[in-house]
Amino acid sequence: WENALQLLSTMARSEVQPNAITFNSTVSACEKGGDWVKALQMIFSMMTWSEIAPNTITFNAMISACENGGGWERALQIFSMMTEMMLQANTISLNATISACQNNGEWERALQLFGGTIQNKLEPNLVTFSALIVACERGGEWERALAVATTMTHTKVEADTFTFNAVISACEESGEWERTLQFLDFMAQIKVESSRISFSAAISSCEKAGEWEKAVQLLNAMQQN
Repeated sequence: WENALQLLSTMARSEVQPNAITFNSTVSACEKGGDWVKALQMIFSMMTWSEIAPNTITFNAMISACENGGGWERALQIFSMMTEMMLQANTISLNATISACQNNGEWERALQLFGGTIQNKLEPNLVTFSALIVACERGGEWERALAVATTMTHTKVEADTFTFNAVISACEESGEWERTLQFLDFMAQIKVESSRISFSAAISSCEKAGEWEKAVQLLNAMQQN
């Protein structure tokens, strides 16, 4: 990213006019380097120096930079800024912002963003739901993780093993051993393959609850799976 910034500075000194693609590439370089502060400086330079308006790609790179750099509050601000500038956010914008919240334990903010998907005409995908479920799981909010998973089953999005593992882990951490068993059964019903992680979380949950017979049954099922 440092080379990208240096190249942009060289263009300015040489009186070569950059365009939106130039700035987007530079912002993406900063995003991949995890330097979201530099990426933010780029967008202000774009708006004041060259009179080139940032587009959705620019903002997505900015949000991703904040996501990787731990700047969840800034990610929310940038997401809101898109609306103020009459730019249409897309699923990439949504997922990056939710992931920024998830990475910093802000499950409530993540759910608020998800609640605005209809208003913003956004279609959540598997990445969206997975990030939400993980956010709730890390926050110990197993009921909300369950609600998100249930919502997902009513959409066209197909759940995967990783998604259900997060829900089962949330139930296990909250002592809801019966819920872990229900989710294992549900995975079988909708033909989502259970993994060793799925079984391990369920076994651990039964063990903590003193349900040794259930734990042994699960262990045998895991070995046969």
